[in-house]
Amino acid sequence: MTERTITATAGVPTPGFPARADTRHAVSALFVDLGEYRGERWVRPPHARFECLLCRTAEGPVHGADAVTAFNAGIRTAHQRRCTALQENHS
Repeated sequence: MTERTITATAGVPTPGFPARADTRHAVSALFVDLGEYRGERWVRPPHARFECLLCRTAEGPVHGADAVTAFNAGIRTAHQRRCTALQENHS
């Protein structure tokens, strides 16, 4: 009989074993409030902000339906280019 040793490294999948629950973690958060529209006007306009948990910065908030739509469409990509924590880890 042959003895078999399996070494698991955090975050690296090991064949035959389920992924560990702690291998995934949030690195950013996008907060969006859709606001409140009554009748013909905004009672509370929509607003959004983005927070990076790696570099501890926040972007926004932006206010208004058009501004929130544009912000949501590109903030993750735009922040990845500026994030100092990501630049340090990928250099």
